[in-house]
Amino acid sequence: MNAPGEPQDTVICESYSVDFARSVFVGGAETGLADFPTRYDGPPVRLQRFDKVWLGKRSEIIDGHGILPASYPLGEVPDRRDAARIARALTRTRQDAVTLQGERLLVSDWWSANYYHWMCDTLPRLEAWCSVRQAGDLMLPAMVHNLAFVRESLAAWPDIAVQRYDPEIRPVRVEVLNVPAHVAHNGFHHPVFAPRTFARLRNHFGSEQEGRGRRLYVTRRHARMRRLANEDTLATVLTGHGFETVDFDGMPFADQVRMAGEAEIIAGAHGAGLANMAFMPAGGAVLEMRHAAGPSNCFFTLSTICGHGHCFVAAEPPDASAHLHAADLIVSPDRLAAALDAAEQWLASQEKGPAA
Repeated sequence: MNAPGEPQDTVICESYSVDFARSVFVGGAETGLADFPTRYDGPPVRLQRFDKVWLGKRSEIIDGHGILPASYPLGEVPDRRDAARIARALTRTRQDAVTLQGERLLVSDWWSANYYHWMCDTLPRLEAWCSVRQAGDLMLPAMVHNLAFVRESLAAWPDIAVQRYDPEIRPVRVEVLNVPAHVAHNGFHHPVFAPRTFARLRNHFGSEQEGRGRRLYVTRRHARMRRLANEDTLATVLTGHGFETVDFDGMPFADQVRMAGEAEIIAGAHGAGLANMAFMPAGGAVLEMRHAAGPSNCFFTLSTICGHGHCFVAAEPPDASAHLHAADLIVSPDRLAAALDAAEQWLASQEKGPAA
C-alpha cells in the first residue's frame, strides 16, 4: 500500500504530436501569424491512483502536507497561499471528514466550472478513463456539479455514477482515488480523446438534421468581458452573409449540440461559445474575432482537431490599457466582410462528410 498521497500510475496513452495546418487566416500582416503554433508535442496520458486523500472545493487533491501537483492543469503552478488556506481548513475540520470506502474517480480541476474547459479539458479526461475502465464513481465538487451543462452533458456517459460533494459542509476523504492526468496542456487538445468526447456527445444529443448549413453568430452581449463593442454595426455584415444570432449562455446543453450540429460556420468573439464548433460536421469554418496579442490560441488548435478551417479576425480594444484577455473588442466591418468571404471560399473547397 502506498503512503498517503503517494501515487501509483500507469500509462493510458503514449506521447503524441499534432501538426496545425493553417487553413484560413484573415486580418492582414499585422495579425502576427508567427504567434500561432505549428506543432504540439503532447505528454503521455497517465492514470494515477492516490490512497487516503482529501478533496477540496475546486477539485484539489490534498494529503497531509497540502495540495498535490496532480490537482492542477499541466504547467500551472499551484497557488501557495491557496494551498496553505486549505491546509489550515483541513486541520480544523479533519475530525469531521467522511471517509469514502473503495475507489472513486476525479477528472475535474479548478477551471472545470468554465464551459470551454469542461468540454475540452475535463470531459476528454473522462473519455481517457473510459478507454481503460468503462464505469466509475465520479466525484464532482458542488461548484461544478451545480452547473446545468455539467449535469446534462454527463448523461452521455451512462455508466458513470456521479457523486456531488461539498467540503465546506462536510470534508471528504477518499480511500482510493483514480485520477486520469490532463490529456494536453492548456490551449491544446488530444487528437484521440477530444474527438471521441465530441462524437459521444453528438451521438447522444445530436439531431438527424446535422449539416443543414446554418450560420451561427455567437453573441457575448450578456458576458462580463470580451464583448463586441460595435456589435450593432457588424450585424448588417453578418446578416448579409446569412447569419443568425444565438446566445448559448443558459441554453440547454442538448439544444446547443443540436444547433451547432446543423451549422457550417460558427462566428464570434473569443469565448466559450466557440467550443460548440466541436459539434459541427467536419469541414466547417470557424471565424474567431480576438485581439492579435490577446488570449490563448485554443480555438485555433480546436479547429484543427475538429477538421475545420479557422478564420482569424484581428480586433482592437476600446481601452488600450485593458488586459487583452478581458478587454472588449472593436472589429472593422470591412475586415469582418473579408473574413467572411474567405470562409465562403474555404467552405466551397471542402468535400463535406460526417464528423470524425
